[in-house]
Amino acid sequence: EEQWAEALEQPAHLVLAGPPNAGKSSLFNAWLRAQRSTVTDAAGTTRDSVGERLRLGHGADAWTLQLVDTAGLWQDAVGVDAAAVLRTEAALESAWRVLWVFDAAQAPDSRATLALSRARAGDLRLLHRCDRGESWSPENELGGSWLRGSVLTDPEGLLTSLEIALNRSLGPPPEPGACLPLGRGLRAQLREWAEKGSGR
Repeated sequence: EEQWAEALEQPAHLVLAGPPNAGKSSLFNAWLRAQRSTVTDAAGTTRDSVGERLRLGHGADAWTLQLVDTAGLWQDAVGVDAAAVLRTEAALESAWRVLWVFDAAQAPDSRATLALSRARAGDLRLLHRCDRGESWSPENELGGSWLRGSVLTDPEGLLTSLEIALNRSLGPPPEPGACLPLGRGLRAQLREWAEKGSGR
């Protein structure tokens, strides 16, 4: 229940992160069913985080999160691209969950793999664009369990798989009208107010 409390109280930020040109913006647009992020083949196209509300589920089980598209993580970024990478790393720190998106045809560099090594329980991993063939094995090189798919060839199938995996990571949804424990964010806020009130 605490997982659901954290997901529902903000709404929670689900950050799309990974190397450049892995298809994060294409996935972002497909999930929103709208053209919100610019998509090109050039590295560094996304420089600022873009967030939009996304409603998942149906009926009484529906819930809302903030889906966030970010700049790619790459070692050789310079100038404004390097600043964009730093903004992505800051977004990762404050994320509720991260959906790590890596390209099946291109193994990532050290900046992206270092960021992934700090993944938390509940984060999802996607090997994207598998329709182009897999030139590397993320399980062998990076560990963990990976979903596979391509938003270009099977968007609905991929989005359904991602939503199922995200919901499964939260456990069974709370019953309508159930009392939930406070999530981490509200607990921290209450602690801060209590310390200010006591003069600490």
